[in-house]
Amino acid sequence: MEHESGRVEQERGKDAAGGRGSGIEAEERVKIFGWLVGPGFVLLALGMVFGLSSGDVPSAESPSVSATALVAGPLRESLKDPPMTEIGGIEQRCISCHQLFESLWDGSKPLRQHMDVQIKHGVDGSCYGCHSRENREKLELKGGELVSFTEVARLCGECHGPVLRDWQRGTHGKTLGYWDANLGEVRRLGCTECHDPHSPAYEGIIPLPGPHTLRMGERLNEHGGESNRNPLRYWQENKGHKAESGGSH
Repeated sequence: MEHESGRVEQERGKDAAGGRGSGIEAEERVKIFGWLVGPGFVLLALGMVFGLSSGDVPSAESPSVSATALVAGPLRESLKDPPMTEIGGIEQRCISCHQLFESLWDGSKPLRQHMDVQIKHGVDGSCYGCHSRENREKLELKGGELVSFTEVARLCGECHGPVLRDWQRGTHGKTLGYWDANLGEVRRLGCTECHDPHSPAYEGIIPLPGPHTLRMGERLNEHGGESNRNPLRYWQENKGHKAESGGSH
């Protein structure tokens, strides 16, 4: 029994010595790795500083932009109150003709007047889907209420509710003036200042190019300070001067 106990104690001693040896080796490896981390990061930083070449600002030929594309106003002129239209080269009110006779046009025959009107607006191809039969200078809502042409958004909103809500919040359509009403006037364009009410769908629109702000040089105003003008408009005004002086974009 004493012989067996001695052998067990001897085995335990070997295991303890082996464990201490493994622990010392692990600590040594950690120390060596710690010493290498610092120099490794230094070498990496030096490689990034001296090994990477600085890229030049890419140059590209400036695209041609029509001056009409920079007009911030309405795309079309909407009818006012009272609405006026040109008949035979003369501006006239609607009732100048419609009070003289009863119009019974139902869409089955070609128009004899308003030849420029092409109705491509939903399933209702009749004038009376929007215009009042009794008063041609008014628009008629679904419930029979008559509204002026300056309130066209109320009429459009009866069918285009989500778009009307977006327009009211400023996410649909175009807003002129200041975003901050405390700085000046804010005017949101009406539906018919962008859309033809008879054919409201837009044809394809070519997007304007982004401003080449990195290639326009310093933009200074007449007092020598930094200009806050629209970069695209600045480019449009100065591209001729740069071409004459041989400057690059």
